[in-house]
Amino acid sequence: MDYSPLYALITIIVFLGISVFIVYRFYIHNKRKEHMYRDLISLQDGVVFLLNPENLVCMTIYPSKESEQYHRFFGKGVDFTHVVAEEFQDIFKSTAEKTKATNSVQEIVFRLRNTTEEEKCWVKLNMRLVNWSKGTSVFACVMKKQDEMVRLQSLEQEIIRQQKNWQVTAFDMLWRLDIETRQLELLNDLVEERHLVPSRPAGKYELRDLIMSSDFSILEEEINYRVRYFLEHGEDLYAKESRIINIRLRSTQSSGVWYGACGVIDKDDYGRLVMYGTAHRLPVPAISKISEFEISHLFVVLMNSPALRVFWSDLEGTILGCNKGFALDMGENSPETLQNKNIEELEYLRKEWVTYFYKHLKNFKEFSPNNPISKYFHVTRDLDHLEVLGQFNVMPLLNENGKAYGGLFMYWVQPAAEVSRDHLSF
Repeated sequence: MDYSPLYALITIIVFLGISVFIVYRFYIHNKRKEHMYRDLISLQDGVVFLLNPENLVCMTIYPSKESEQYHRFFGKGVDFTHVVAEEFQDIFKSTAEKTKATNSVQEIVFRLRNTTEEEKCWVKLNMRLVNWSKGTSVFACVMKKQDEMVRLQSLEQEIIRQQKNWQVTAFDMLWRLDIETRQLELLNDLVEERHLVPSRPAGKYELRDLIMSSDFSILEEEINYRVRYFLEHGEDLYAKESRIINIRLRSTQSSGVWYGACGVIDKDDYGRLVMYGTAHRLPVPAISKISEFEISHLFVVLMNSPALRVFWSDLEGTILGCNKGFALDMGENSPETLQNKNIEELEYLRKEWVTYFYKHLKNFKEFSPNNPISKYFHVTRDLDHLEVLGQFNVMPLLNENGKAYGGLFMYWVQPAAEVSRDHLSF
């Protein structure tokens, strides 16, 4: 049978037309797939799955290492609303509706259903409406576990709650000092009835306006010394043990109110030097004028006190004098036998104590604070192997020019079994 050239041409054209149509449909389909996968990738890493936008049924879950941990919660054909914990279902449905309306990525954090109180599996879901085959659309979803994030958020909220409670109930003054500007930020309200100073709300104040003038210069000297140390060594001199500075805050009384303040220098998030600390009101009795006879009498009582140990030395650690209590602690019957001996020569003096004494003597060489330094200790004495609790008080000895030439050390001891153990270790 003969075919005319026209018939053959028509056949070829039809064949080519059908081929082009098939290629075009294949191209369009692949293009849609390409757009969808690009949209999925643009979301974030995690478990990828598809949801039917109409009924929120899971159409498929793409296998991955992450998807294995969710196999007991949902799979293909499961209504995803049954996966979401009941208290989050309404917000999940509203998020789905918003995703359809805006055609943009929506994010929601929720807890999976049917998890134990201890487990409480939290996840973050990113959802976006993408084109699928035959003009249909699906929800492309990416889900990641968020247990650690939620735990940290809960911990942060708990810390914030505790801080608010401490700020309201604290009898101590909580503060933050900007080293550069000397601006003090009160972190809690000061209440006159509780703190015995004029009531002030939490906020920023000039340090000079809060502290008695004579004590401000002492505090300035202390801060400057510790700043120099921090810049040289990268940490606060007293980062590992608190240093208490006794200062007077301005009050309705002309003499002020005594507070024991301690703080630590550090850098804030912006790299600025700041000091964080507290100040505790001290029950210091007011002492008026005292006669020379009374001073002499008090000195005799001090030197003969059986519980109080007293000694003083020069800046090199050479003992200039002591009372009988200290002499007995050092295995001597007479204070005179310890004169002109160096602290390092005393075999009954613990090495920790020697280090502590020398540290303050070194500080006295560089500046001369007028206020005592207090420190609790809790040790076993080498002399009699008795565990004791006590407290050191350290005071620089000043000459007529106000410069330190030595240090006065006082401490008391008491069997640890007779007192509370809620003290700092030496």
